[in-house]
Formats: sequence, structure tokens, C-alpha cells
Amino acid sequence: MKQEEIQERNEQIALMLGLKPLTRPYLGAYQPTRDTHNPKFYHERMENESWYVYPDYDSDWNWLMEAVEFIEKQKMEVSIIQNECSIIDTEKAEQEENPFMIEPVAKCYDGETKKESVFIAVSDFAKLHNNKQL
Repeated sequence: MKQEEIQERNEQIALMLGLKPLTRPYLGAYQPTRDTHNPKFYHERMENESWYVYPDYDSDWNWLMEAVEFIEKQKMEVSIIQNECSIIDTEKAEQEENPFMIEPVAKCYDGETKKESVFIAVSDFAKLHNNKQL
């Protein structure tokens, strides 16, 4: 996966979780250097302070699991089996005669690692969520 795609996917997840993008630099703000150039966001837990956050959903399980928990609160089921991840609308599944035949809202069945598959499925879900397509 190219760096631009990773950055876009990180940004989609950050927006889904309500992090606010920084539109201009803040004087005197702590600004860590980072060679991946992920988009910078204000962290919601430090709203009154000038701290930048570089989303690390692609490389940090703690960040990624926060997104998974958010999705599960939306009445979705996140299924992770080996290197595959799918996100299913549980309300739709309950209405189906055969819930195993329901098409996932987002999925990744070809990630090189478990983390990559979860990251791709979660970021695809985030894009749908942010565009109000769910």
C-alpha cells in the first residue's frame, strides 16, 4: 500500500472518530516530527491544549481497536478471522432469513497481515460513514 493511501485511510478513520483536522499551525504548539507525514489532528482529549496528533491506525493496534469499538457501537459486527476482516450490519443480519448470506458493509480478504486487513476494512467503513452512505 502506498503512503498516500495509508494517509488517506488514517484521515478517514480520524474523521469518523471525531478528531478535528488542523487547518492552520498554532504558534507555540508541540509539533512532533514524523517522517510518514500523516495528517495532523487535534486530539479530542486535549481540546484546550495545542497538541498535534498523527493518526497511527495503520501501525498501532491500540489506535485501530478504538475505531473497531466505535464501529461496534454503531450496531455493526467486526469479524476478524486470520488475515480477513468483515464488518456486518447486525440489524440487517437479524432481519435476514439466512444471516450468513448478508453482504458485509466493508471487508478485506486479501491483507498481508491481520492488522492490514482490519485497517483496510475499518477505513472503508469510515469513508462510508463520513460520506453518510450507511
